[in-house]
Amino acid sequence: MQIGFIGLGNVGGKLAGSLLRHDTSLHVHDLDATLVAGFVARGAHDGQSPEKLMHACDVVITCLPSPAASADVGPIRFRAVRTCSPTGSPPPMISASRIRAGSDF
Repeated sequence: MQIGFIGLGNVGGKLAGSLLRHDTSLHVHDLDATLVAGFVARGAHDGQSPEKLMHACDVVITCLPSPAASADVGPIRFRAVRTCSPTGSPPPMISASRIRAGSDF
């Protein structure tokens, strides 16, 4: 399974690092290229952009600093699916707020 992770800051970096330590095929993206480079050096794949990451992955996890940042990524998900998805279905996006709320993914 290909897992994508968007947001490698204080919390996201630790969560993504845990996935990487457990031999997960991990694709990462962050606005800070140095954070991405650190994960790539440890074996992750550079997601290059949210759109490309979403096309490459079976599931995408976001760990973003605010609802506004999450809203910025959401429309990308649907645009990416409309333009390139072979199945027509977006990969599920799991956010910490959905997990806290007990939402189904």
